[in-house]
Amino acid sequence: CERCKWKAQDADCVLCPTKTGIMKRTTGFRWAHLGGALWIPEVFFRLGEGREPVDIHWIKAKRWNKKCCFCKSNYGACMACSHHKCPKSFHITCGMKNDVFPE
Repeated sequence: CERCKWKAQDADCVLCPTKTGIMKRTTGFRWAHLGGALWIPEVFFRLGEGREPVDIHWIKAKRWNKKCCFCKSNYGACMACSHHKCPKSFHITCGMKNDVFPE
């Protein structure tokens, strides 16, 4: 995996507090979960083939530091619930663990 290749097995995800899972290197030489990179609209891959590096620079300020309704952490970037008038936000990885996916 990429983290092993870069000797970064203990690296943290910049998008969420989850420590395990498939991560890709970001343009700033940090790490982001592949799931978060695929689902957060402002994130894109500089090189589509291989899906790296992950560019997180265009994530809107409103996504950062929101409290996740599942893990209760305000670290990283959260997605808002897609149901009309629902105030909840969650990390993509936390949503996946709880069978909740953005639409």
